[in-house]
Amino acid sequence: MNNFSREQISIFGSFKDKDLELSYQMQTFSEFHKIVVSCVAGVFALFLLFSLPELASSDFSGFIKDISVRFSSIAFYIIIYYFFGRFKNYKSYIITITILEFSFSLFYILILMQYANMNFSIKCMDIIILVTVFFVTPNKLANSIFSAITLILSFTIFCLFNKAHFTQDSSYVAGSVHIVIAFSLNAFSSFRFNFYKRSQFYDNVMLQNLLNTDTLTGAFTRVKFDNEIKKQIAFSQQTGRKMSLAIFDIDNFKRINDTYGHLEGDNVLSGIANIVIENLRLRDILTRWGGEEFVIVFPCTGLASAVKTAERLRIKISDAAFSIGEVVTCSFGVTEFKKGDTPVSLLRRADNLLYEAKASGKNVVCAN
Repeated sequence: MNNFSREQISIFGSFKDKDLELSYQMQTFSEFHKIVVSCVAGVFALFLLFSLPELASSDFSGFIKDISVRFSSIAFYIIIYYFFGRFKNYKSYIITITILEFSFSLFYILILMQYANMNFSIKCMDIIILVTVFFVTPNKLANSIFSAITLILSFTIFCLFNKAHFTQDSSYVAGSVHIVIAFSLNAFSSFRFNFYKRSQFYDNVMLQNLLNTDTLTGAFTRVKFDNEIKKQIAFSQQTGRKMSLAIFDIDNFKRINDTYGHLEGDNVLSGIANIVIENLRLRDILTRWGGEEFVIVFPCTGLASAVKTAERLRIKISDAAFSIGEVVTCSFGVTEFKKGDTPVSLLRRADNLLYEAKASGKNVVCAN
């Protein structure tokens, strides 16, 4: 992990840039959402197995009560899972998992109350294993920490009010120390692993940006655009989130090249691209489409917001001072993703709006 990537991550284990954090969440969810149900099922199976050691030391009726509470808690978890949308997105997953982990403390105390003669050593081992499971389960680091602390505190309070179960104070102290050590090691390990994953993600983003960036303008290439527009359209179709697209080009650029030369034309291109990049969000995608033509994709953005941004860019470009010593303007065509749109239909509609802007006298924004 290099120092530069470390600076992008807050002490709470998330990216300081909200757009970068959103991109990381989307990638993370896409990686594990297909297997997370199987993982949770495995945890449920482990939860049920915890009752087996008690079968040898408890009477059969106590064992039945234990199993009943465990099955009741699993039924509750399944209801919560269906209620919050079956992990349709990262947010629903985090909410569901966190609710399950926090509510688990209550169910676990109900289970402990079923035992007249509880084996304290086994229960301490249970807590250590459960804390480890909390940290292994993909969740926000802060949520995992608070969930684990809640479980440990619940267990500690239960033990303080039920010391009759324990024959020696030394065993209680020893068990508590082991639990705290296990929590600390798991928290530190998760903290380091989280930083490593995010640092690796950030480095990969920076590398991909270098590979997919036009060297003159700093905008993305068409190859990068083709991949991104497909992802954004799929995301909009799945989530119902809005997405807009703008095409703009430099007015009278051929005259600029013919009058001042191609080197000055390149300076104008790079200058305009810098203005646009500085005034876009990190999630927005600027692509050099042709010689003097550019495309902007606005993820999670409606038409009104996209038009507002395009108008702001138009004004900043026309107000900028270029080395050729004259005003340079751009015309914009802006449209919003509609149900059934493809990359081709979306681009065609924006391109037609750009022609409309040119026909209206240039240096204007046309939208639909």
